[in-house]
Amino acid sequence: MGAGPSKTFIYTYEQKQVLAERPASHLVRSAYKTRLRKHFKLNLGPFARKSATIAVRELFPEIPAHHTISFYTSELLICHGETTEISSSAWADAIPRLERLTVKSLASGSPGDRKSFFDGSRKV
Repeated sequence: MGAGPSKTFIYTYEQKQVLAERPASHLVRSAYKTRLRKHFKLNLGPFARKSATIAVRELFPEIPAHHTISFYTSELLICHGETTEISSSAWADAIPRLERLTVKSLASGSPGDRKSFFDGSRKV
């Protein structure tokens, strides 16, 4: 067990949980910082979020292709146990501190229609 987050990660969608590779943000950011010794700043949030979206589409083929994918967590202290959406701007900071992501999908073209919202969270 080394320092830092594991290379594996749990994605949850509806009632299904899958152990898979961690989203790329932490792994790429660690390599980047090691090589360039923190001389430059790089926002890897959009890259890593896209990487996670691609992974989710492979892990959960039941998500319709026309749906938009969002990611949520309740693990961070700032969330106070409430399921909270992870924005693109917070992605690179949040992902290294998480063990799992809750995946939700929404039919494109119906941003306010909660009936078309597929909730990947589950109550335990």
